[in-house]
Amino acid sequence: MLLGIVAWPGYSLAIPPERVVLMEAGDAKYELAGFGSWVAESTNPKVVKAKYFKTAEVFLEAGEPGTALIIFTNKVIDRFSIWKVRVAEKKPVERKPDPSFLAGLCDCGMGGKYPIRCTVKNAECLEALRKLFQDSDLNSKSVWVKYDIVGAQTLLKDMQIKVAEAGFKDVELALVGGNLRITARVADEPARRKLLLVVYQHMVGKFVPDDRIKIEPAAAK
Repeated sequence: MLLGIVAWPGYSLAIPPERVVLMEAGDAKYELAGFGSWVAESTNPKVVKAKYFKTAEVFLEAGEPGTALIIFTNKVIDRFSIWKVRVAEKKPVERKPDPSFLAGLCDCGMGGKYPIRCTVKNAECLEALRKLFQDSDLNSKSVWVKYDIVGAQTLLKDMQIKVAEAGFKDVELALVGGNLRITARVADEPARRKLLLVVYQHMVGKFVPDDRIKIEPAAAK
């Protein structure tokens, strides 16, 4: 069933989503997803509504033009995934990335298994990649992002600031291999989903969330 809608903050899109779905206003369709105990929730039901079925399908119902994220959560295996849905009056054309402006800012290569491969070494590269991901319809299978020590420290510091600005306290973020470990205490499930979304918004590159968020009602005090 669809979770109760919470007040999602205004968001930007950093890490490319697992999938990008382009729809025409008023359209409705099923999309294949993974099997499991997933729950799907739209960040903007006026743009698109989503419902996950045990047949591993997601029913998407497009409303008014705009962009929304579909948040998939699975508490059984502590997994979290994102799709992006872009709706237009007429079915939108895929926005191809223009990585040319990355030259001189990032150490990038093009082609191969991952069309865009970059190493982040500073804040300038981080912001350039964010802009690239926000202005295109790339998905996570198209991008490979690696960090050196300075780049990783820059990313974590930036995310820590954004998490604090969103009202969360005592959140610990750490990169462990390809995982992003998130340690925190929150008051309820809506707060947990909001924290995961805030972290996602400011990721650049694909990390597997290591969700160590504990729900404790006392955390609201």
